Amino acid sequence: MRPLNAFLAALGVLAGMALSVGPVPEPACQLQPPLACSHVDRVFPPLYVSGSAALAAAFFITAFGNVLNDLRDVDVDRIAHPSRPLPSGTVTKRSAARMLGLLLSLGLAFAALAGVWPLLFAAGTVLLLLLYESRLKREGLSGNLVVALLTASTFLFGAVAQGHLETARFAVIAAAMAFFVNLAREVAKDMQDVDADRGHRRTLPMQLGMRKSGFVVAAAALAGIVASAPFMAWHQDCLSRQDFLVLTGLLLAADAAVASGGLLSFSRPAWAQRLLKVGMAVALVAFFFVPLFVPPGLTAC
Repeated sequence: MRPLNAFLAALGVLAGMALSVGPVPEPACQLQPPLACSHVDRVFPPLYVSGSAALAAAFFITAFGNVLNDLRDVDVDRIAHPSRPLPSGTVTKRSAARMLGLLLSLGLAFAALAGVWPLLFAAGTVLLLLLYESRLKREGLSGNLVVALLTASTFLFGAVAQGHLETARFAVIAAAMAFFVNLAREVAKDMQDVDADRGHRRTLPMQLGMRKSGFVVAAAALAGIVASAPFMAWHQDCLSRQDFLVLTGLLLAADAAVASGGLLSFSRPAWAQRLLKVGMAVALVAFFFVPLFVPPGLTAC
């Protein structure tokens, strides 16, 4: 299941929800003194059930995609990742197939609890996962683009679950950065696995060579850095100086990790893809900072 990756997908959905808060009625706790509203009540107004369902849907559908990927890649993983559950014999194909059905059922059920639009979004994600595994994975760049899109879509799924698409511009920025950084990471991973993939896939490094693929990684990493810039620019005038410096520091740290990953792709793609993942994780902290750690009333965004 790769639960850590599935958990990170759920965090992306939570960030998308937090970044898409729109104008809502005052929570009931404010209307009944002496009760006081927590900050969570303001950021996630009465979305505890549907919001929690959206997080669970993202977790289970991501886990479904991971199991599906391992089932399709058993032969490749015997060379590239022999310690994984299926090639090592820890888990049988039959057990993995049963797990696949369970995860898909849970993912779609929780998406339905989140609402009609989240369910349609989740169903589209599942179809894209199936298309990727059945065809696009073997076609190089198109497969990398789909994986990057699926990763970035977690922020958009959060915006859809929140229901305030008219205020989702920050979720779109987060999705744009995630798309380019994960595109860079996917190509770097293909560079790392180029020997194991021969005879099974025709990846970008096989088509262009390692050096040109390194330039693709570097260009995508640069695009991810550029995509994060509006997040800082749009908050410059609506945060206190101290809060803006914290936000800027977090995003600059994320950009530094992404830039380092882009540069290292030419010589050490394994390190590059790890640094790109670290950069996106730090960016996720930055995306959470504004809606969750800046007290209400101090922002005009």
